[in-house]
Amino acid sequence: MAGAGSGSGAGAGANSVVREKGAWLIWLLLALMLVNAFLPNEGLNPAVAFIFGEAPFIVALVHMAFWATWRYALVSFVIVYVVAFSFEVTGVATGIIFGNYYYSETAIGPLLFGVPLLLPLGYFSFAYPALYLTRMMTGRLRAPVRGFGLVTVAALSAFIMTLIDLATDPIESTLLDKWTWEDGGAYYGVPLHNYFGWLVTTFTFFLLINFVFTRRDAVAAIERPRSVAFDVQPVLMYALILLPSILNPVLGRDGDIYLAMSLVGLFALVVPVSVALFNLRGPQNR
Repeated sequence: MAGAGSGSGAGAGANSVVREKGAWLIWLLLALMLVNAFLPNEGLNPAVAFIFGEAPFIVALVHMAFWATWRYALVSFVIVYVVAFSFEVTGVATGIIFGNYYYSETAIGPLLFGVPLLLPLGYFSFAYPALYLTRMMTGRLRAPVRGFGLVTVAALSAFIMTLIDLATDPIESTLLDKWTWEDGGAYYGVPLHNYFGWLVTTFTFFLLINFVFTRRDAVAAIERPRSVAFDVQPVLMYALILLPSILNPVLGRDGDIYLAMSLVGLFALVVPVSVALFNLRGPQNR
């Protein structure tokens, strides 16, 4: 994976496709995500649940390292971690950002200031495919985003990431008790306030990441030509994040909440993925 930060080579030509070492690892982890979509929500061995649960984070970090170098992948992760954790700590303490809620002391790992230390890894897992899809949809996959474009790309990324939360939050909180909304909420036990908080939180770190990506060495990394398979991986990752919600009724999990989240997940998948794939081979992304 050391080749993630290197160029395609002077002799290879500007139009050559970068072939990343270690791509097999991403495909393996995506396969784990596919298997995870068919596993039960509860009752798994904790070690097995941890491996499956953190597979999306590793996919996001490794793929981002191949796309933008390890340096910028780690910088992006730090940005997401600090922003997400800070907003969550403020949210738990005040109820201002997401509404009144608290986290289970056992469901997502150890807590610090009432927030699971592992929680921002989930944010990053959702954030990277949302960012990649947005840049693909807007024709900025191989080009820097500057000026007002920083705002529009960050806003669209935040919207796409919030779609994931729309399809997953009610099951994770209302049914699995990973966190609890003290006052309930209109959306299957989740307050609508939560989603405005998600938009603000995610917009903040997407704006910072895209700004960092305007640096010359970051631009040089992301503008390198890639294979179609490489560009499809984040799209597939986004789909696999939503797949468990979509499959719940098919797997025999009855109830209005499962059916509703399945429909929300399906719509959240179809539109962004269709637009992204339509634009994938466009000249602005190649």
